[in-house]
Amino acid sequence: MSYSGAILSNRLYITTSNISGWTSAPWGSGNKTEISAELIGTLANGTYQLYYTGTNVSSLSPGYKTYKNIKLTVYYNY
Repeated sequence: MSYSGAILSNRLYITTSNISGWTSAPWGSGNKTEISAELIGTLANGTYQLYYTGTNVSSLSPGYKTYKNIKLTVYYNY
């Protein structure tokens, strides 16, 4: 992760090719977030898209975060 300014993390949104629309969860501690709402009962395979929101609380510079090599872990029961 790289960042500039002070960014307060808000939420992480996720969608897959197996659901319509987006589901979200609050940003978790340690840069880990668990999302299960609207994903229970869906297939684990597919295409995933992530969308992160945060608030710039720094008045000194524009804020941004860049994440590289994001790891998405899918747990499922069958």
